[in-house]
Amino acid sequence: MNTNWQTLAALGVVFITLTIFLVQLAKPKKKPNCGHRCGCKKSDRLS
Repeated sequence: MNTNWQTLAALGVVFITLTIFLVQLAKPKKKPNCGHRCGCKKSDRLS
């Protein structure tokens, strides 16, 4: 097998990037109205 190390490195970077995107896509979305003391305008009105 005569593969260049740069080819393997590029495939590794693509694999890692794809994994990060898929993990971010699988995470549950945050609700826009958090209701906590996060500094957003909705939480300021509640306190």
